[in-house]
Amino acid sequence: MAEEHTYDPSAFTGTFLNPGAAPYSQTGLWIAWGGYHLVDHYVNEVSEMMALRAGAGIEDKTPLFKTIIEGPDAEAFVDRVQVRDASKVDVDHGIYTFYCDDEGHAVNEGITFRTAADQFIHMGGPMVGWFSEFADGYDIELTDTLNTDRDYSVLCVQGPRSHDVMEAVTGSAQKDLPFSRGRMITVNGHEVRLWRTGFTGEIGFEMWVDPVASREMYSIFVEGGRPHGAVPIGNAAQAATRVEAGMLIIGVDYRPSGPFAQVQFAYLDGDRYFHTPAELNFGRLVNFRRDTDFVGRRALEAEAAGDRPGKVMRGVDIDPAGIAALYERAGSPPFLSPRLHRHFNSEILAGGANVGFATSMCWSPVLDTMIGFAHLESPEVHAGDDVTLTWQIYDGRGEAVEGEVPARVVDLPFVEMKRRRIN
Repeated sequence: MAEEHTYDPSAFTGTFLNPGAAPYSQTGLWIAWGGYHLVDHYVNEVSEMMALRAGAGIEDKTPLFKTIIEGPDAEAFVDRVQVRDASKVDVDHGIYTFYCDDEGHAVNEGITFRTAADQFIHMGGPMVGWFSEFADGYDIELTDTLNTDRDYSVLCVQGPRSHDVMEAVTGSAQKDLPFSRGRMITVNGHEVRLWRTGFTGEIGFEMWVDPVASREMYSIFVEGGRPHGAVPIGNAAQAATRVEAGMLIIGVDYRPSGPFAQVQFAYLDGDRYFHTPAELNFGRLVNFRRDTDFVGRRALEAEAAGDRPGKVMRGVDIDPAGIAALYERAGSPPFLSPRLHRHFNSEILAGGANVGFATSMCWSPVLDTMIGFAHLESPEVHAGDDVTLTWQIYDGRGEAVEGEVPARVVDLPFVEMKRRRIN
């Protein structure tokens, strides 16, 4: 059954951080996500991406769906429905994990936090409907926080100078907090739950802030962090920087299985776009060493016993000159958008054969080229191989023009992962 929300897409609903964030926007452009609207970009997507890699970005991730699993059987239930061992997750510890169906296909992925002995919070796509299918026999309660008094904002500080920003605002650089761990801190008189995590590959922090404190929290971090290179980062820059780090978005890089797939992603035809964790480069997360008969275990064991999963995900370095040539042949000025290409219709060709498809194509100002993810269905294609991508542009009259552009398959991630470092 599909998730039910009271969100009205015709209404503007700013996040709890919006009162402090909106005044920084010079564009007036917003995006609807997860029951809220948030700033698409404040000034320019590329400059915001570069600022995040050089200094620090202040991000609003409040629209992430938050599903609370709580009760005496919370640990046993989470262990049943996720691919990782829930008993190894301590209080104030978060892990990146997958939830799969009986076929081993990803229903959702994201971080599941343990906030108490009997409470876990999953952050990603909406999960109450799918969790409910397995809840019989477990003494738990499931809560989707959207439109409830248990919702909160998610404020992120990401970038190489994140420690400097935290010290300027909180009085501590928080360098003693290990990656993926959390604790309570005080910011401007407000209790905030702090985590060492993020979605950019950079050193960074995530904070959970109650709605009242949220009204001023965004500007507190922007202004306090400004001497250390902190700038507001909109959703467009966030979506692209995570590609550089090899991180996924549900519905953009894979079609989720389960109830969510039947609503937002029903336009994706057939099973081609379903993925197992291994097909998304995360087979190492699946824990077969425990006794739990977790959902999807038998299918994932069968996959692990084979030589290769059905698909392998790599990066793809796309030649910008090839895209420009398409525009020239169409008689239009070249246009390379920094925005993420949110579609599944770019095929990968090698030797005249279709060998896979690409997702999340975008401009990387750090690498000065177009990049994306390559989902390789052929075992004959490897990192370092030259391929071509089918590509669609629109000419000056708005007519679609089809063509092909050169590219090369590369290993992931595109940028060095710094998030575990303590500088």
